[in-house]
Amino acid sequence: MNVQIKSIISVTGSVWKTALAASLSWELARCAGSNHPYLAPLTVKLCIQITVSQSIQFAWQRVLGTIVGVAFTISYYVKEWNSLLERNISTLLHYI
Repeated sequence: MNVQIKSIISVTGSVWKTALAASLSWELARCAGSNHPYLAPLTVKLCIQITVSQSIQFAWQRVLGTIVGVAFTISYYVKEWNSLLERNISTLLHYI
């Protein structure tokens, strides 16, 4: 009987871990005032791994990847904004 319970836990453990983490993230997002709490369980589903240490490692990789992506996006738009500003100033100076 004890072997059977361990077998069931090993087979369905990741399902329970995912369900618990998704539910907890939904509630935390709602408590934090998120307008889109459904994104929290989606992120959990994308980050959850077999072991807790792998899940934490993957979550940190996702956070770092998001930060790098935001930094690249901001740098692109700052460059575009500066280019647009330079063109408008040169056009304005042309007419003066």
